[in-house]
Amino acid sequence: MMYAYNEQKKRTMLQEGFTLIELMIGIVIIGLIVGASAYFFMGYLNSARRQNAKTVIQGLKTTIMLYKNEKDELPKTLSDLIKAGVYRGGKTIPLDPWNNKFVYRPTPGGQHEYELYSYGPDGKSGNKASRINAWDK
Repeated sequence: MMYAYNEQKKRTMLQEGFTLIELMIGIVIIGLIVGASAYFFMGYLNSARRQNAKTVIQGLKTTIMLYKNEKDELPKTLSDLIKAGVYRGGKTIPLDPWNNKFVYRPTPGGQHEYELYSYGPDGKSGNKASRINAWDK
């Protein structure tokens, strides 16, 4: 009788818990959920950065027009806005959300009086499509 009890106890112990296959499937499912969440979060983060850059550019655009109204000319650099006391955002011109300087240059005779943009996530001048421009809506 004692022998039958021990056999049944061994069988019960072997059936408890998860198999390696079940654990692997669970880990894969969790990995897929985490990966999909990270993908969507990064898309949202990039969109928020682009919107932030547009907002800063619009503020700089307004400040440039204030400078022009006071001095009857465009500033040569964005630093001139601070020197003239027109820029009230601090002691330095902010960087774009990717920690690069905004690009500003007067363009007399161009489509607009000046160019003001961020290179965007690329951070370099190669791809014009990724730029965030002052004149884009």
